[in-house]
Amino acid sequence: MVVLEPPIKKNDRDLSMCAKVSSPFDEPVKLLVVDDRPENLFVIEQVLDGMGCECVKATSGQEALSSLLKHDIALALLDVQMPDMSGFEVAEFMRGKKQSRQIPIIFITAISKEPIHVFHGYQSGAVDYLFKPFEPHVLQSKVRVFIELHRQKRMLRHQAQELEARMAALEEEVRQRQLIENALRDHQNRLQEVVAARTAELASMNEQLSQEIVQHRRTEAELRKVMEGVIQAMALTAEIRDPYTAGHQRRVSTLAAAIAREMQMADEQIEGIRLAALVHDLGKIYVPAEILSKPGQLNPIEFSLIKVHPQLGYDILQTIDFPWPIAQIVLQHQERLDGSGYPQGLHGEEILAGAKIIGVADVVEAMTFHRPYRPALGIDKAIEEITTNQGRFYDAAVVAACLRILNSHHFTFDNFEKV
Repeated sequence: MVVLEPPIKKNDRDLSMCAKVSSPFDEPVKLLVVDDRPENLFVIEQVLDGMGCECVKATSGQEALSSLLKHDIALALLDVQMPDMSGFEVAEFMRGKKQSRQIPIIFITAISKEPIHVFHGYQSGAVDYLFKPFEPHVLQSKVRVFIELHRQKRMLRHQAQELEARMAALEEEVRQRQLIENALRDHQNRLQEVVAARTAELASMNEQLSQEIVQHRRTEAELRKVMEGVIQAMALTAEIRDPYTAGHQRRVSTLAAAIAREMQMADEQIEGIRLAALVHDLGKIYVPAEILSKPGQLNPIEFSLIKVHPQLGYDILQTIDFPWPIAQIVLQHQERLDGSGYPQGLHGEEILAGAKIIGVADVVEAMTFHRPYRPALGIDKAIEEITTNQGRFYDAAVVAACLRILNSHHFTFDNFEKV
């Protein structure tokens, strides 16, 4: 086993908690750190000091699995070579359990750097792989992304609970008002001599109820705006990992909403498609940054890691109770009509309409703009691609609506976003 060298200490404190964060959700994010050498655990804890996290330490695989049952873990940092249970075995166990399968894993090991071992790590469920000894700032930068993602998920869950509670309270208040109104009307029928007085009273109460309904609608609009802000924050988290994602999701969202509108979908459905497109590549947060920005063609192992991003995005979003099937749309946006897509190989009507629309918008935007592995191909090539493969890869009605947009008003993404 490689023993890591401790970083230079800033003072003599011996803290198990990295730092306290100053936010409404100031519970520290918990990281599971597993290594059979206590001195390595100490070094990693010191490297992460001050990042707003708490290190839950374990010196064996069994102790690590026990800690998973007791703590809300945001990220697992696993050694590979341990006496009782290897890091690969711990990772495979975590992926087999519902309560731990969504926890991202980074292996920190001195095992051989041969591709077969690295592939074994990724196959076991890892999102990254570091070799001892490592550069402290490299580990810090990788851990920081997952700390922020966990905080965003925690905040989103809290806001969703608040939204549900407020909606329930408003609905109950309206129901109570309606019961009062019905009771007053019954009383009016029984007491004809006070018709004039009761009529005035009911008119006043109806006015108050109308104002509250208006306020209810305003509150609902404000809460939806908060939800969109959280979605925008999640999209920004993905952009931090992949600079080529910056602007891509926004442009795909703009074109997808325009296609849905051209197809005369309901406003509520259009809104769901627009928001799903804003986070359709969220799963790339788990894909190693060097793969996302690699110039040139990916090898089969690298491409297999890219292909899991719809599933990873779904795993993040499906825990949130959106009023639209956003998680399912994100999961299916790389599916194709003939079953050649991924990750599920769906066919035809098995694919949601929103996923079909985002799939076409994604292809058009990707071909129009520059990517790390090739220069921009241009809008004409994008039109040729979707026209040639409509009915095979892409839904014909979606392609027809997209072509009407692209062929009208000398379309460009910049001009269209201003419209």
